[in-house]
Amino acid sequence: MHVRVDDDLDPEPSDWRAAERLLKDHPTRWGSLSWISARSLIDSVNDALGRASDGLVDQLRQAWVEQIRSDPKRPSRPDPEWPQPAGRAYSDLPVDELADWLIIDRKGAERFLVVGDTGEQDPSQYVVSPAIAAAANAGCDFVVIMSDVIYPAGDVDDYVDGLYRPYRTPEPDDNSKVKFLVKPPIIALPGNHDWYDGLAGFMYHFVDQQPLPSAAYAPTRETWIWSRLIRVLWRRPRPARAEARHRHESHPITQSFDKTYAINQPGPYFAIRMPHLLLVCIDTGIGGNIDEQQWDWLERISRLTGPKVLLTGKPLVVNGKIVPCYIGHRRSARKADSVWNLVIDKDYEYIATLGGDTHNYQKYERKQTQGFPQYHLVSGGGGAFTHATHPNVSLDRDARFQDDLQPDPAKPRSVFPSYETSLRFFADLLVPSVVRTLLFLLLIVLGGLVVLGLQLTGLADAIPTVTTGAVLCLLAIGAIRLLLTKRITRETTVARVLAPVGGFLLGIVTAGVAQALDPEHFSLYFTWWAVLTGYNCVVSAALRRSGWWLPKADFRRTLPTWVFAVGLVLLSLVSAGLAYAASAEPSWGAIAAAGLIPLVVGAIGYVIRAKHQVAVTEDQQTWRIKVRNWLVKNWNRLGMVLAPAVPLSVAIIVLCQLTQAVGRSWLVTGAVAGVGLTLGLVAAAGVVVLAATEALAVVAASVPRPRGLTKLERKRWSWGRVSAVTHHLPSPVLLAGTVAWIVYCAGDSPVNRAASGLPLVIFTTVGLLLFVGWLRRRFHRRYLLAIVIAFVGIVALVLSQAFVVGQPVMDPLLRDWPSQVVLGTLVVLVALLTSVTLGHMSFLNAQLLLRPSYWKGPYFETNEQAARFIEVRLGIPPGTLYADPPATPTDEPAVRPADIPLKAWTAGRITWPGLGEPGGPLQSKVSEVFSSDTPPFHKNFLTLESTADELVITVHRVAVPDPDAADPPAPYPPQPWKFWCLVHIGRGPDARRR
Repeated sequence: MHVRVDDDLDPEPSDWRAAERLLKDHPTRWGSLSWISARSLIDSVNDALGRASDGLVDQLRQAWVEQIRSDPKRPSRPDPEWPQPAGRAYSDLPVDELADWLIIDRKGAERFLVVGDTGEQDPSQYVVSPAIAAAANAGCDFVVIMSDVIYPAGDVDDYVDGLYRPYRTPEPDDNSKVKFLVKPPIIALPGNHDWYDGLAGFMYHFVDQQPLPSAAYAPTRETWIWSRLIRVLWRRPRPARAEARHRHESHPITQSFDKTYAINQPGPYFAIRMPHLLLVCIDTGIGGNIDEQQWDWLERISRLTGPKVLLTGKPLVVNGKIVPCYIGHRRSARKADSVWNLVIDKDYEYIATLGGDTHNYQKYERKQTQGFPQYHLVSGGGGAFTHATHPNVSLDRDARFQDDLQPDPAKPRSVFPSYETSLRFFADLLVPSVVRTLLFLLLIVLGGLVVLGLQLTGLADAIPTVTTGAVLCLLAIGAIRLLLTKRITRETTVARVLAPVGGFLLGIVTAGVAQALDPEHFSLYFTWWAVLTGYNCVVSAALRRSGWWLPKADFRRTLPTWVFAVGLVLLSLVSAGLAYAASAEPSWGAIAAAGLIPLVVGAIGYVIRAKHQVAVTEDQQTWRIKVRNWLVKNWNRLGMVLAPAVPLSVAIIVLCQLTQAVGRSWLVTGAVAGVGLTLGLVAAAGVVVLAATEALAVVAASVPRPRGLTKLERKRWSWGRVSAVTHHLPSPVLLAGTVAWIVYCAGDSPVNRAASGLPLVIFTTVGLLLFVGWLRRRFHRRYLLAIVIAFVGIVALVLSQAFVVGQPVMDPLLRDWPSQVVLGTLVVLVALLTSVTLGHMSFLNAQLLLRPSYWKGPYFETNEQAARFIEVRLGIPPGTLYADPPATPTDEPAVRPADIPLKAWTAGRITWPGLGEPGGPLQSKVSEVFSSDTPPFHKNFLTLESTADELVITVHRVAVPDPDAADPPAPYPPQPWKFWCLVHIGRGPDARRR
């Protein structure tokens, strides 16, 4: 069999206007899905729980398989043992044995479509649906969704907007030109987001299974205590609502739209037998591993002779590294056995692997021992936001990623979007956002300066009135965003205007509250906050220019030793001077500590970053060599922890001196105690919730309520039923613990009072967010009415206080110490976040973007200019970005050439945190943070066609330019990697090359 990969085809059109019309007529429940919103993060909390658990996902997967086996409607073996392959060919298996192997029989299928990571339920998904429908209806026998069918958390009701509407909505006025109707049946393998509800939504719509019984979540005897608590906290699925049930019952997604045939998906993992190919689909869960039972099935089915293609939720080769996919959860994973080792074994005849999860296209080629290549494709750009590809161009030369790479990193033969397109696209999204963030922070400072000016000019009596007006304006902005959520998204001009205005008002309110809490020392506090913020910015800027956080060999502009030493001494003197200036009576121990911390940490780090690992055999390694090698190997991570710790330590020393000088020494002590109290309450709440679950389960198990159950089964049944209730307890327990602390412990001590603020703010905020999330899940769209009523009540209270009672809005809040503590904690948090973020902006060199010419893109005029920038930064000759083999980089410092404008050079260095450039949350999560619902879009999906002689994998690229642009730039460059190959898959030593 020949294998051909066509990935150099021209991009296919997709109807953006049709997607706009459909979403206007049928607005989705999520609207614009944002990955930085509290709503999506709370719904995805099971991701963290699943990764930290002791095999919970594996346990649930096996429970699903057992439930399917016991389903009388399905032909399956009651025996969990799989049949032995015994050298049989999958093409020779009788039809009545296929259910035993979890094989779907499509003996007449030669062409099918694969699309990965679809269901964001927003324009980024719907824009590619017409192209998918056109390709699927052009002779495809079935469609496979490969990973993450539904975002953010696989909710059973989200399938209406994320599956049925984008793929099963024909145009009512013109059925001959259907744009959102995929006629063949659709099946899927789950991704990590589909597992966030325990796979209940996925199994309901694709496998026709009801949610698992509560006993499925019960721990076993081997389950660790920590994992038992995770099983309690795991957010359980809820039953489908009427619309989801109607869609599923009237026309199952696994049935062809004309109801001529259907595919009976046997579970979360399965295989599809075609005349000339076996398609093996595995479920990699949340953490990218498979359980022992699935491994047993995979190993046995792989021994069936014949060419195979593997589909995985998470790719085996991605972003320059091999992800082996081990067997078992992280504590008991069998490192010797992995899906990767199975696939590369020539005896199993895997000719390609396809993986989703990463939202772009990547192609890797691995030569087998026979001389033919094996393909590993990443294709997850079928609807969700597009992942950037430009960070991966330098992974093998960037020390920050060395620990994640194999000794010989994989090299993608082609990517989409291309490196230069990705850099150009995300520069236009990230840099304006950095500018807006910087302006937002500076306007917070400006708002504080307004209040400080009123204090210093003798107009302090006007501060309460100004603060009240700022609160009313903030409430007005909140009302606008709440009532016009569908129209004012984060990308609209109105939202971008309201954000800086809100920052200015937030600065006024924060400073006004601080002035009301301590009018006597407000100007002193504000001045020192500004000084420490400036100190943090100076340290961050110096850190960037020294490259101290990176190994010396990876920073091309390393300072001479004497320059670094002089700068370090000056920084230490400044630190000591700040501690001296803040103290009423000099405390020489604190002053010496403030000066020695940056000096010692900086000097030690400078020595470590210049060292190399000692290459000796294992028996020659002493403890000193082991410690040295560990420090050198992990310096990039250790340095990024120590770097912010230095200004933070100095700031704490200065604040301790300052609070002692003004007679408020309990402020810093109380803040530190608040952190400890918060962690202690969390630990106590975990103990209480787990103990309550275990105790109630024992009591419930003693009641002979379920019939026909053994004692062990009754215990598991009771534990599951009880934990479904007690997983709601953490928020009430935490709030009750905080209130108990306030009532019984915080009455006499200022330190205890100050410590109460942080847990009260955190737990109240989290509790409200969880309550709002529960309202949304329980009452669907009607929950907005409750939010509006609560918001109107708050506005009415503020207005009545300001205009009826005639007092500033803060007066009633400042009468009791609990409200004072809460307000003081909020002031500290706003001040701390502002200072830290301004320091990070200085670390990124974002102050260069304050020029008006940087406020708006495009930053790279052409794709060729972006490619030239990457080549200069890599130190490779022009035109060699896609050279094979890769061009050898130089060690010379990157200097801006004349053909790259300064604007593009600066934007590129901020967007691409590689090869010595400092990074951060914005660059590392640039795809998630800046996912856009407006063109341009860069999507992809695959069609596979197999015959007796050839397997053709066609990569469909969907590039949607901005329809409103007068002259939209080319969304992709002329591809330099036009590539295809012919491969013969032999079945024995005498197989001849075609």
